[in-house]
Amino acid sequence: GINLFAPEARPTITAAVQAAIETGTPYDLELPIITAKGRPRWVHTQGFAELQGGKPVRIYGTFQDITERKQTEQLL
Repeated sequence: GINLFAPEARPTITAAVQAAIETGTPYDLELPIITAKGRPRWVHTQGFAELQGGKPVRIYGTFQDITERKQTEQLL
């Protein structure tokens, strides 16, 4: 899923996912993505790693399209 993020956002999401895996730190970010059809969008993404015995076994996450809100913020 990291490849969906815009190139400038990939280091941020990569670091957040890595921190979740290594330390169990959840993330909550607003970042740009590029859809499969090449359209720029903004998403609110949250995620966390499920740890068992101190080791990551699964990563959970959500995406919410917040493009309209971001466009309104830019207009204001």
